[in-house]
Amino acid sequence: MTATMSTDLPPTLLEFIRTCIPSYQTAEVLLAIVAHPDRDFGPDEIVSIMRPVDISEPAARRALAILAACGLLRQHAGRFSYSPSPELEPRTQELMRAYNERPVTLIRAIYRNEDRGIQSFADAFKLRKD
Repeated sequence: MTATMSTDLPPTLLEFIRTCIPSYQTAEVLLAIVAHPDRDFGPDEIVSIMRPVDISEPAARRALAILAACGLLRQHAGRFSYSPSPELEPRTQELMRAYNERPVTLIRAIYRNEDRGIQSFADAFKLRKD
């Protein structure tokens, strides 16, 4: 992968991915909820609406918690609905546009972000040779 690939997406979207979208599965959960802005969902319903995409209920629960903590979802009584801040709504639209128009570029950007997180974790636990 070249450095120019990451510039294929707007810098605002790349920052959004870095801070709120730790995995492609999280992006898919968000976009599934965005497609139904007037509904709220429990984790089991996310599993159902995302079919044929395979996601487990624990994975859906994790993605929902991440998205809620980021300020994209409102949580009430174990149910989640799309409720982004005015600052995050345009980022969600950018994500949706990239998902529909540049899926391979989006996937690469998300996985590159995941790889950085894994590398940071590994670096934190590297054994030193003194």
